[in-house]
Amino acid sequence: MTVKLSIITPTYNRAYILEEAYNSLLKQTSMEFEWIVIDDGSTDNTGELIEKWQQEKPPFKIKYTVQKNGGKHRALNKGFDLANGAFTLILDSDDTLTEDAVETVLKWIEQLNGANNIAAVAGMRQHSNGNIIGGIPKCFDNSEYVDVKNYKRRKYGLLGDKAEVYRTDILRKKHFKEFENENFLSEDTLWNEIAMDGYYVRWYPKAIYCCEYLNDGLTKQGVAKELKNFEGFTYAIKQRMRCYSLPEKLFLAGYYRKVAKQKGLTLTETAKRISCSKRLILLGSMLRTVKYATVLRKV
Repeated sequence: MTVKLSIITPTYNRAYILEEAYNSLLKQTSMEFEWIVIDDGSTDNTGELIEKWQQEKPPFKIKYTVQKNGGKHRALNKGFDLANGAFTLILDSDDTLTEDAVETVLKWIEQLNGANNIAAVAGMRQHSNGNIIGGIPKCFDNSEYVDVKNYKRRKYGLLGDKAEVYRTDILRKKHFKEFENENFLSEDTLWNEIAMDGYYVRWYPKAIYCCEYLNDGLTKQGVAKELKNFEGFTYAIKQRMRCYSLPEKLFLAGYYRKVAKQKGLTLTETAKRISCSKRLILLGSMLRTVKYATVLRKV
């Protein structure tokens, strides 16, 4: 069977919940995909679980590989190199897909008609109670979809995590940056880099992905994660400062200053690291102490 879509799941000690992702794949209305599981050095029984599922001979191919623990972004880089599908969807180990997710994505891809300036199609994510993360923005009121660059999302109300499905050929060429002794890098660094190359994402208001944010997940780690992976965090902020709007830059500068102070950086060192003025950082810090959310709503 032809593989049109690769689904990559990076995992680390998630054997206790990974079966939910697997079961959601078994329920798909289209089986034209492969599942690539990248084990980021798990010490639980993940390997035994995957071997058991492979022996069950599901209606899709399961590829499994283990790497030394290096973080989700390194696992994804390996997955990109192994992917055979024309497009790639990232399914986190604690999440699931709606039953028609693959079928829906393949329809969206077909509708592209080979448009070279579109790097990805994307749907919404929802919680288990059916609530759409970030809500359905008004930009869809009179349109089935919108073509928007990743770093312009806020302008169109495309808030919260989404379910992006990128062209595999682009992902193989790009990859996530890797910083020595750091095991986290924000995914939007790659999506923004692709956007800065001139590519758009075609966004749809339909939910195809279900998620909850667990206590052992990356989302819950907050500032501690930024401090531990400071070089990657600096890279992400500096990149966003290049392409985001002024109100967003103010918020970013203020937040970076907060984290940089905890690293012992002076104001001058902070400004130099993200290539912006000390004045902008101070203004951003002041706005954070008031209500930065009010500022961002006006973007």
